[in-house]
Amino acid sequence: MLPDKVKQHFNAAAQAEWERLDVNEYFRLIYRLHLDFIKEELSTKPRVLDAGSGPGRYALEFAKRGCAVTLCDVSDGELMFARGKFRESGLTADGFIQADLRDLSAFSDNAFDLTVCYGAPLSYITENREKAVAELVRVTRRGGTVAVSVNNTWGILRSLLCKADEDFFANGDYWHINEVIETGDCPSFESVQFGGEAAPEKHFFQPDELTELLKNGGLTNIGLGAVPCLCSGNREQYNKLAEDPIAKAQIEALELKCYRDKNMVGFGEFLLAKGVKV
Repeated sequence: MLPDKVKQHFNAAAQAEWERLDVNEYFRLIYRLHLDFIKEELSTKPRVLDAGSGPGRYALEFAKRGCAVTLCDVSDGELMFARGKFRESGLTADGFIQADLRDLSAFSDNAFDLTVCYGAPLSYITENREKAVAELVRVTRRGGTVAVSVNNTWGILRSLLCKADEDFFANGDYWHINEVIETGDCPSFESVQFGGEAAPEKHFFQPDELTELLKNGGLTNIGLGAVPCLCSGNREQYNKLAEDPIAKAQIEALELKCYRDKNMVGFGEFLLAKGVKV
């Protein structure tokens, strides 16, 4: 994937990206589980690089928790949006840097305690993603943590199945279903819109594939998570159940118990992973 294509897409989708994680209870659950995954690392108020930061929703939360945060994204439009959100909040960031994840030369070696790559930026890198992982690791100090989220192969299919999308499953050749399962590579479709633009081509990951990629990049003690887990693919049902605060609390408690279960990590819409730099 050429970075200019991704840049153009997300320049047009900055507002939609900001709104995405707060549009309903299902997406707010996704947001909370992403934060829970790195809550121990955030508790030490580390120096954080939010790599592929988008409009800054996670970065703002890191800053609220007392972290020194730097934002980095290929989209100058997303970074401009994030600057505005930081100004509105009265919080500060150490920098807003435009860069491709495969070239983080703006940052020195071992510059951050925690490097976060949330929102599936790695899924939009369809060429030389090993270089992107190497860069995420390089800028993280020894003993520091790199945390990522990517799109999950089986999770997206489960999501579409639960939406009862007859067009999708009745036209498997058009949607390249078998190809995506076998390779993880999904082309761009004009009919798949986000923020008014066709979503770029993407790569969907399997848990073992992501684990191997991070290990080869220099990480150890790799842990995985599925977000959401029990509720994956059941947006409407969860949103309806979450209208009852007691039901919402019970379901979220169950999600927190199971989303890192090794037997279930292949089923979330997002696959989380984190590891320690050796």
